[in-house]
Amino acid sequence: MPPRPRRSAPLALTHAAALLTLLALLAGCTPSSQMPDRPLTVTPPAAEEEVDDGALFGRVDTSRPFLEVAMVDVGQGDGIVLHGPEGRVIVIDSGKGGAPIVSYLKGRGVQRIDLLVLTHAHADHIGGADDIVRGFEVLRVLDPLVEHDSTMYSKLLAELEQRSIPVMEARLGRRIQMGGGVELEVLGPPQPHLHGTRSDPNANSVVLRLVYGRISILFTGDAEHETEEILMKHAAERPLASTVLKVAHHGSRYASAADFLALVQPQLALISVGEGNTYGHPAPETLERLGKHTPHIYRTDLSGTIRLLTDGKRITLIPERGDALP
Repeated sequence: MPPRPRRSAPLALTHAAALLTLLALLAGCTPSSQMPDRPLTVTPPAAEEEVDDGALFGRVDTSRPFLEVAMVDVGQGDGIVLHGPEGRVIVIDSGKGGAPIVSYLKGRGVQRIDLLVLTHAHADHIGGADDIVRGFEVLRVLDPLVEHDSTMYSKLLAELEQRSIPVMEARLGRRIQMGGGVELEVLGPPQPHLHGTRSDPNANSVVLRLVYGRISILFTGDAEHETEEILMKHAAERPLASTVLKVAHHGSRYASAADFLALVQPQLALISVGEGNTYGHPAPETLERLGKHTPHIYRTDLSGTIRLLTDGKRITLIPERGDALP
């Protein structure tokens, strides 16, 4: 705004003003030619950044971008939901029936799933996938594409084709960018696929390793001992060390070998398992081996749905039942 024109002042006042100006200059300051439009305010110093004390378990500031991993209580099976820092959603398996995971997704307001991962063709992992495909907009599917004579699996593939949902093969080294610095790498199934194992579908499960900042999570499907042997053989080029381990095959005694766990070095173990299941999962010997690496073992049969929040530096774990971490 241009300064208003000044009116003529009497000579005495003019001399007085000149004297005041001279005194101000001698004092080392120059008077302002006009008043500010609004009162001056003192700006407080910027809030200090949260001190990173290096602790793994702590409160994650949810007002900032973070990753949420939910191991949904689907009973005896697997059903995992990833919510990325930029809003993308990845679902890994669906449980035997879709009701629990569909209910969870709808409760969180999810309408679109960016990626649906089918770790292998067993019913306790893909039985609810058709409910997900029909209930949400699924953009793409990741599948091991291992031959299987399951009628359920064949019908699911036909449904995906009918809906023009592209199916990508889970090939070694494929990297999936989730946004916000979250990346997943395909570590399994082995190539060529394993044959003649105790359970070929299990042994050829999709194995994914997620990395977000200094936090890493290993998702193992129903991997078998033979799968672990191959993963360990190639650990130099495809590292296994992970902060969190999604324990293979519901804690079965046929996986989570001692030498495998020594390479993974998990500081938190999560087991998706049904209460009172007839398989004896998780096996006592598997729990014993896990206990040598971490005191933090959470199970859906005891804790219900388990939510993990991380900002890439620390982890907050929130079970449906029982004590949280930290």
